[in-house]
Amino acid sequence: MSGFEVAGVVLGSIPIVVSALELYIKGLGTMGRLRRFTLELESLVLKLGTEEAKLQNVYEKLLRDIVPDDQIEPMLKDPFGPLWKEPNVVARIRRRLWRDLNVFNENVRRMNAAMSEMKEKLGIGPDGKVRWVETSGMKKQFKRVMFILKQDEYGMLTKRLRESVSSLEEIVSGNMELEPARCRRSQVTWYRLLRDLSESIYQALQSSMMKCVCPGLHHFGLRLLSQPAILTPHDDEDEIAKSQKFNLVLSFNSTLAHDAWATAKLWNLLSLSVGTPKVAATGSRVRFSLPTPNSSEISDAGGISSSGFGDSVQLSQQNSQPISNLCHTIRRSRKQAARECCGRISDGSPKGRIYDVFPLGSPNDSDDWSPVSLGSVLAEDAAFAGLTCVERLRLAWIVTAGVLQLEGTPWLPRSLLKDEIFLTRSNGVLLTEDVFIMKRLPEASNPARLVLTNSCHNASLRAQTTIPNIKNPRDPETIKALGILLVEIIFGQTIDYLQAALSSHTTVFAPGGALSPYETVQCLMDQINMRVGANYCSAIKWCMNGVGFGDTAGNDVLIGVVSLLEQDLRHIMG
Repeated sequence: MSGFEVAGVVLGSIPIVVSALELYIKGLGTMGRLRRFTLELESLVLKLGTEEAKLQNVYEKLLRDIVPDDQIEPMLKDPFGPLWKEPNVVARIRRRLWRDLNVFNENVRRMNAAMSEMKEKLGIGPDGKVRWVETSGMKKQFKRVMFILKQDEYGMLTKRLRESVSSLEEIVSGNMELEPARCRRSQVTWYRLLRDLSESIYQALQSSMMKCVCPGLHHFGLRLLSQPAILTPHDDEDEIAKSQKFNLVLSFNSTLAHDAWATAKLWNLLSLSVGTPKVAATGSRVRFSLPTPNSSEISDAGGISSSGFGDSVQLSQQNSQPISNLCHTIRRSRKQAARECCGRISDGSPKGRIYDVFPLGSPNDSDDWSPVSLGSVLAEDAAFAGLTCVERLRLAWIVTAGVLQLEGTPWLPRSLLKDEIFLTRSNGVLLTEDVFIMKRLPEASNPARLVLTNSCHNASLRAQTTIPNIKNPRDPETIKALGILLVEIIFGQTIDYLQAALSSHTTVFAPGGALSPYETVQCLMDQINMRVGANYCSAIKWCMNGVGFGDTAGNDVLIGVVSLLEQDLRHIMG
């Protein structure tokens, strides 16, 4: 049993012991010489009742915000019930207790040992019943209990119980006080890991596409992850990486045009998972704890049937051969069963991360499916009209978390460009749950590719495939661009459109001309507050203040923005 399950057993054992003691008290009334022990037994009952009440308070505090409010009382009333064994509840308890988990469990085991010993001395069987009630040895058992009482063994057991309960009170109170700060620090570690993995995946894809001889570039779209995770000192970083699935889309039949994604006739879905290298790499070790959904939890939009992605998809590991030409391998894999591993790609780094590649088929086979850039969607008058406030808020949340995931990696553009962020459209319906950052690969040209193009195309290709000089994403302008994008998403209009509309109606900020983007945002804050609330406004203000990524404050700002958007989304979803 887990430590938390044992905690429930302890809570359920105290009433059993109290009931047994009350039977002894009642029986003493019939035995004149042993009647003097009644007060001692009544005192023991009171002490156990006090510790039970304190322990219930500890558990109630520990369960706060972990399980729904309407489940706390049932758990306290039924300490042997199934809710105490719920893996999600146990995982969240584990996260809350942080590095004190082992100390908490040791105190729980100490309490359980004391209660087990007390039940044994009182003659309580596994069924919770006192043995002498069903036998003729009542007087013998009474004398045995009274002898133990004289030796003050019950007092020592009660003292052990009291000390452990007091320790649990201090552990739970201290950890709950520190929980918010720990979660913020943990988010920094989580997004740092995501950035490392995202950059590694980019390098692995780039390496695997260098032998591609297609006349045009392929487009890879990396699906943004929005599900947060909490890293605790008991979790293992390598296990975190292995538990993540990275979903991508890959285009075929592209041209050399800059907007080649728009003319691509075929898209394939891929899933990458971190494989185990032949030589295990050494590195820092932390632990990992997935958040557990409850009534107020927001889960990652992973199971989108229209695009074929899903967190519950079963992948079959059948092939561990290295892939030298991913384009050729994916084309060939269309003839094999979907969701079977078609090989491995590597990032070529000293750590040697390896990724198993799982083709998931083509969305074009069943749906009128196509990617569409956020910039083009915002430019369409009716594109956002059908989106609810929840859908817009979720999109803003995913995009903001995506910036944290990809900043400083080759996936993030030279600046935060709306034309690099892609949604999907299926059967004419705009889907906001699957959000991608699109890149063209391979970046560097190769001789086979150059043979297929004339000198003019060569020049164009070299210009397009040169590794971009990415603007430092830690520049404050990137965060400001995110703030403006949050405004555009909630209104469903570009900042240029909003700027022009406001400039024609106000001269408060710009008596001599058009409003600047910053002034436009300021003019719209009241409307934003009415549409989605104060948290969304605060998120925009934090971004517009232009604090950079490079320092701790910058990381705190973006993590704070993600948290504010998540709070608003929870509130709207009820």
